[in-house]
Amino acid sequence: MTLVAAGLIGIVLSILLTMSSVDNLFTEVADTTDSFEESGVVIWEGSSPATFEGDLLAMSIYQVLIEDGRQVDVELIGDDGETNTFTPCEVGCSASEDPGYYLAGTILVSDGGIWKIRFSGDVVGDSDLRIKEYKVPFFAEESASVLFGVGGCCISIVFLVAGVIVGFSSKREKVQPVEWVQASGNN
Repeated sequence: MTLVAAGLIGIVLSILLTMSSVDNLFTEVADTTDSFEESGVVIWEGSSPATFEGDLLAMSIYQVLIEDGRQVDVELIGDDGETNTFTPCEVGCSASEDPGYYLAGTILVSDGGIWKIRFSGDVVGDSDLRIKEYKVPFFAEESASVLFGVGGCCISIVFLVAGVIVGFSSKREKVQPVEWVQASGNN
């Protein structure tokens, strides 16, 4: 019975913690999304043809910006087409916040480290180029709270199931009434 009670109390508390943590996580994400577009930092500027070589992080998104009216081919050396990619902007890309530049595409890498980006194909040459980094925020505190809440639910369910199993499997012997018979003759 104690295990069942502990399991039920744990489930209730864990659900409340999880709901509160998820709400906090959504609030933080919503607040950060508004300022995410403004938080980009130019990490490289150059002119075509050129090659950028630098440290790209797995927790960042990189925008490749090209001077308005110019056309430059962009190649991420080591692009595997799946997790380390340059995705050109053909349809649906947002306009660049940088006056005089358009967004050519984005680079995402899952293997952080030194990467090369080659800019070529510009027949005129001397086109201005930029690479802008946007760090993806990670909400460690809120994420840990959600994990603790979910973990608490799981542990509470184990206690609840264990309590039910122990409750159903315990054999209780019924106490038989004992009749006391007084022996005659030994008084």
